Amino acid sequence: MTATGEGKGRRALAALSDLARRSARPPTPAQLDSGLRAVRSRLDDAQPNGWRAFPRRWVVLSWTVLGILAATSALVALSTMVSRSRGIAASIERGGRSCPLVSCLSRLP
Repeated sequence: MTATGEGKGRRALAALSDLARRSARPPTPAQLDSGLRAVRSRLDDAQPNGWRAFPRRWVVLSWTVLGILAATSALVALSTMVSRSRGIAASIERGGRSCPLVSCLSRLP
């Protein structure tokens, strides 16, 4: 069961929403700029040390750590390759007894 006032309420709501849709306009560039300035000032007030300098420090620190990590990884990989090549070379000089690949290759006709 519906009350008699419900039909009027629905019609009134539909009329109001139609009026709001027709009268709504996009904001002007000046309104957008003033709103953006207000948001920036609120953010600046919220951060005591300034919010722009803080992320730059983290970016520099993260790139520095990443560079150190990459250089260390390259040095470890290079030292591993050099030590393995020296081990293979020494094994070949001894007749290939400690290197299974060299001993298998030496058995081929």
